[in-house]
Amino acid sequence: MLIHTFNEGCEFVAKPMRLEDGFSTVVAGHPGSPTAGLWELSSWVPGSPNTSFTDAQIASAFASTARFHKAAAQVNLAFGLSPNLSHRQSQLAKLVRPASPTLDQASDKLKTASIEGALQGPLATIVELLQRVPQAHIASLQARLNEFATEDLPLHPVVRDLRAEHLLFTGDQLTGLVDFDAMQMDSVAYDLSRLTSSMRLNEPQLHLALSTYHAERPIQAAEAKLVQLLTAVSRLLAPLSWVNWLVLEQRSFGNPAAVERRLKEVADDLICAGY
Repeated sequence: MLIHTFNEGCEFVAKPMRLEDGFSTVVAGHPGSPTAGLWELSSWVPGSPNTSFTDAQIASAFASTARFHKAAAQVNLAFGLSPNLSHRQSQLAKLVRPASPTLDQASDKLKTASIEGALQGPLATIVELLQRVPQAHIASLQARLNEFATEDLPLHPVVRDLRAEHLLFTGDQLTGLVDFDAMQMDSVAYDLSRLTSSMRLNEPQLHLALSTYHAERPIQAAEAKLVQLLTAVSRLLAPLSWVNWLVLEQRSFGNPAAVERRLKEVADDLICAGY
C-alpha cells in the first residue's frame, strides 16, 4: 500500500524497499536486545519534526495528508461502520462514576505506587481533573458516539496514529511522513482529529488546516462531525490512557522527560476545556 501511495505522488512517504526474496522486512538486532525484531527497510525521507508550525507548514502537512488519503483509497475503499468506535465507547465508560472505579483506583494507587517523582504531580492533577468532568458531558459524548454506531462512512487505510512528531519538514515543506505501524481501515476523521490535536492548532490554524485538506480531498459532513467528536473524546481519553499506563499498569517509558511534557500537555488541555 505504501509503495502505491509513493508511486501516486506521495514522495514524502518512506517507500518500502523490496529485497531479493520479494519482502521488505528483515530480522535484525541481537536476541533479547531492545532493538531486536522485525524491521522494514524503506527509503530515507529528509526533514525534521517541529513543535510549532508556520501557516505554510500547516498547509503543506494537510495537503500532503489529503493526497496520502486519496492514494490509499485507490488501494482499498469501502463504506461501513467505523471499527474503532467501540473502543472509544468502552474507554469512555471508564469515566462513568460510580459505575466504573477506574479513577478512584488510580487516586488510591497514586498514594502508594512507586512512580517517578516528577510524574506524580502531573498524574495527580490529571486524575483530579478527570474526576471533575461532569457526568452529563460524558453521557453526551457517549450518546453522540452511539449516533455513529449506525453511520456508514468511507473507509480506507489511514495512519490512525498520525501525530505531529511523525511529520518531517524541510523549511516550510513537508518532506517526510513516518511510522505506519498502527495503520488500519477506518475513517479519515481519526487521522484529522489526532493530527490537529497533536499539532495543538488554534482556531485560525485549525480552519487553515481543514480548509486546505478539503481543497485537496473534500470532507463529507459526517466526517467533519466525527472529527469534532473524536477531538472532544480524545481530550478525555488521552489523559485517561496515561493514568492507566503509568498508575494502574505501572508501565515504564524510556524518556521520562518526554512523558512529563506530555502529561503537562494533556492536563493543560483539560484545564483549557474548563474541567
